[in-house]
Amino acid sequence: MRKARCSRWWENANSRHALRVLRHAIAERPVYYFNVEAIEPAADRIKASSGKITNGPMEVPGGQWIVQGTDPQGATFALVGKRN
Repeated sequence: MRKARCSRWWENANSRHALRVLRHAIAERPVYYFNVEAIEPAADRIKASSGKITNGPMEVPGGQWIVQGTDPQGATFALVGKRN
């Protein structure tokens, strides 16, 4: 006897993953960008202040560099500046 297919879509493993992704996307907040003189010393200050760098440093159009991070409370932010 064949097993009946799951009639409730949220019980499917792929659907559960899609729901987690959707919940994460909904929970995202705006990212505020702050200008700094130099990106590398600013990235060092993030680490020294118990923050985490989540992305970067990376070059963006216009010769600027960005670093994205989170502060100890989990707020997301980004820094924009020139590379030394």
